[in-house]
Amino acid sequence: MKEFLNDLILDRDHKKYYEDFDTSKYGNSLEPGSMPADGLYEQWVNQYKPNLIIEVGSFLGYSAIKMAKEIKNQNLDTKIICVDTWLGSPEHYDMFKNENDNRLNYNNGYPTLYHKFISNVILNDVQDIIYPFPYPSATAFKILNKLFNKHNIKADFIFVDGSHEEIDVYLDLYYYYQLLSDKGVLWGDDWAWGMVKEGVNKFLDENDLKSKFNLLNNQVHWFIQK
Repeated sequence: MKEFLNDLILDRDHKKYYEDFDTSKYGNSLEPGSMPADGLYEQWVNQYKPNLIIEVGSFLGYSAIKMAKEIKNQNLDTKIICVDTWLGSPEHYDMFKNENDNRLNYNNGYPTLYHKFISNVILNDVQDIIYPFPYPSATAFKILNKLFNKHNIKADFIFVDGSHEEIDVYLDLYYYYQLLSDKGVLWGDDWAWGMVKEGVNKFLDENDLKSKFNLLNNQVHWFIQK
């Protein structure tokens, strides 16, 4: 795992993602991107005790930080790779375009979600667990797939919560299911979004995985067990 993590980061030292970062400028803006699901993220860590987690779509870091704190509570050696462009989705555009927004969502024409994410990670003291991977999900997959094959590893747990467009959901599942270990589990949320549901069902149908699909009683979170 150590060799893989060294390969994963370009500067060979992931602490540099967080060094000399001015958290006073961005503060702690931790909030869920959708349904809070308090206790669920911690439950995942407790139930699966994964060696490696991939999160596709991290936004402000709510779910990743919740999982990271539980990892610390249990003294696990789990690492979390957070894949995101931190540019937001179409539904975030109105939020970003307000230059006077005191949450600093927009700076020199560029959304500042990534900086808010980094600030949240630092202020919650989980920077030793969370590895930001700022790429589009398809690009990130190609890099991770090459590294996974090189080091003969897989992820035990993958949480998909990126774009809500049908084709994007389908492609995220198509790509990242390939990185899942034989006994791994892939989770997602926002089942109430029609395009999310359509993207998931398309993937399930094409890969004969309907029997592996489960929907929680909250009608929001779902998972595919390998």
